[in-house]
Amino acid sequence: MDVDIFPTMLKEVSGWTRTLLERHDQRTESVGHALKSIAVASNETRAYVAKIRDNPNAATPDQAAALAKLWTEAGTDIYRVNPQLAERFFMKAEYWSDPVGWERSGRDLVLIDLDTLTESARAALLKL
Repeated sequence: MDVDIFPTMLKEVSGWTRTLLERHDQRTESVGHALKSIAVASNETRAYVAKIRDNPNAATPDQAAALAKLWTEAGTDIYRVNPQLAERFFMKAEYWSDPVGWERSGRDLVLIDLDTLTESARAALLKL
């Protein structure tokens, strides 16, 4: 076997390894970013729901719109990892853009239940 080929082979293997590590790092970063987005949307939603549960007059369209934006961002962040889950996040955003209209239309709240949605997202991301 020609020993002159070894440096070329080593360089190729090194390049492949570097590429794999970079992809792994990018995926890890994407997962971390998605987890953060989910936590922020979930925590802000929980705080708002508690606030309006204790004082229904505290509900404001601006706060609901802010939640819709957070859920849209979380859905966008998780889309590359889990498109089906992202779709549920987008539904959650739709809910917060018009909660009364969502409920009046008879749409299914089970798919966007806060606890179920958050647990599903964490479980899906932590499996990666």
